[in-house]
Amino acid sequence: MGRFNGGTLAVLVLSPLILYGCRDLVPYDRPSLLVPKIQRSEIAGFVAGFGTTLAALPDLIGMLKSGSSAE
Repeated sequence: MGRFNGGTLAVLVLSPLILYGCRDLVPYDRPSLLVPKIQRSEIAGFVAGFGTTLAALPDLIGMLKSGSSAE
């Protein structure tokens, strides 16, 4: 089979079929109750963006205190 064994090939072939069958299970995006112009998924994206940005803050503070990026 070359690069793929049987299990990998089965996953690659069946995954698109399974995902296509799940398209009706996804909830439709509703407007936010707080700000009707913004969708719920946009709010979740903003929260995730702030979370990933702020996750680096402790490392940055540690580097500034120690004066080095080495641990």
